[in-house]
Order: sequence, then C-alpha cells, then structure tokens
Amino acid sequence: MKLFLNLLRKEWSENAKYFLYYYLVFTIIFIGLVAYVCYQNYLDFHSSFNESDISVIVLYSYLVGGIIFVYLGYYSLFKKERIVQTLTLPVSNLQKWLCFFLIYSILFFVVNFIWSDVLQILAKTFTSSLEFVEQEQKENAWSYWKRSISSFFAHGLGFLLLYLFFFVQSVLYVGLFHFKRYGIIKTLFIAIVIGYLFFEYTNSVPEFFGGYGNAFGILTEYRIDEDEYFAIHKYYSSDLVNHLDETFILSVPIILFITSYFKLKERELR
Repeated sequence: MKLFLNLLRKEWSENAKYFLYYYLVFTIIFIGLVAYVCYQNYLDFHSSFNESDISVIVLYSYLVGGIIFVYLGYYSLFKKERIVQTLTLPVSNLQKWLCFFLIYSILFFVVNFIWSDVLQILAKTFTSSLEFVEQEQKENAWSYWKRSISSFFAHGLGFLLLYLFFFVQSVLYVGLFHFKRYGIIKTLFIAIVIGYLFFEYTNSVPEFFGGYGNAFGILTEYRIDEDEYFAIHKYYSSDLVNHLDETFILSVPIILFITSYFKLKERELR
C-alpha cells in the first residue's frame, strides 16, 4: 500500500499542473460564454437568461476533458519514452492501472463536477445582479444549486452522464493500450464506430422481440398494422427486453476496463 501511495503522489506531483492548465482554459471559455449570453440579453432586453445556454459547455467538458486527461495519463505513464520506467516500478500491474484510473478518470470527474458547479453558481449570481438580464426563475445561488442538483439526479441525467463518461473512458483505455502508433486517432475512430453500433443496438433489441422504440425507455412500441397512410400502435412494457438492455449497457464499460488491464499486462510480458 505504501508503494502504491508513493506512486500516486509521484504521478500527481508531476502532472498536477495539467489540471491547473485545463481548468484555467475551461474557466476562460466558460466566462466568455456567459459574457456572450449576457450580451445577447443586452441586445434583446425581452429575452431571458436560460441556464441551458451555459450548461452545454459543462456537459462537453466531461467528454473533451476526459479524452484529454486519459491521453495525458497514458503519455505520462506508458509512452515509449517512459514505459520502461513505469513497467519496472516495484508495484503490481493492478496498482499501476489503478493509479492511472484514479487520477485521470475518477479524480478528473470529481474535480470537473465540483468546479463546473462552482462556475455555474457564480454565473447565476453574476447574471442575477444585472438589470438587463431577465431570469426565468428568481432565486438565490444556494436555491439554484439545490434545484439544479436535484433536477440533475432526479431525471436520470446524472447516471447517464456518469455512464457515458466511463463508457468513453473505457474505450480509450483499451485502444491506447492496444495500439502502438497513433493510438489516440485510431481509438477515437473506433469509439465513434462503437458508439454508433451501441445506439443501433438499443433499437435493434426491441425490434428483434417485436417492438420498436427506444430501449432506454420503459415502454416498447409494437406496430400491429400499417400502410402508407396510417399505422396502429400498441404499447407494452417488456421486463425481459429492459433487463437485457440494462445488463448489456452496464457490462460494456466494465468489460472494457478489465480488458485494458490485461492489455497492460501484455505490455510487460513483451
């Protein structure tokens, strides 16, 4: 455990500056977006400030930032120039993988979640003080934060964001450990293909069982009769289809993360 903690401290001390650089750039872009939204309100006094105008960049920060930090972690620990040093450290393969995962996936997600919330609260406080910016809902920063957090998790958006983040991360892990050259480019291409097939699957499973519609939903649509002018539909809930979807969806990132660990072990054997 002591060796593992030393590895974490070493990796963090060498690369903490990249977290600072990233969130500095993210903050500048966020401030620029808030300023643009406020300027649009100034030009059109009757428009209201909508939190969704600035929440888009927060959602994209998980995807873009996640890709950036996985590559930074890979470059720091497993790039050709440092692979020998990393693989010969007196820690197990699992500890090396966990160091990579904890700093560049878990820590990034937690810091991004906290910092983006802080920025949104500050943006809400700032825009509320401007007379020419109308608010859809008058409330203080604390009430806004509680409402946004409650809404975020109540509608399943929190789980969906968490899942998509780790799904993308798991694909990147496998690709970067597998490919020797141009790993990030090849991995992103494969991730797009897998993402396309994944969303195709969510529609193909209900169709296979006689239904149509979104497999993420509760109701499955069954088309009884149709022609070019009209269609008769019947909706039903299929526990079997829902369980199959949930099992597959939840298992994919886990399987990919486990695969990436074995890819790391293969590197040491080679």
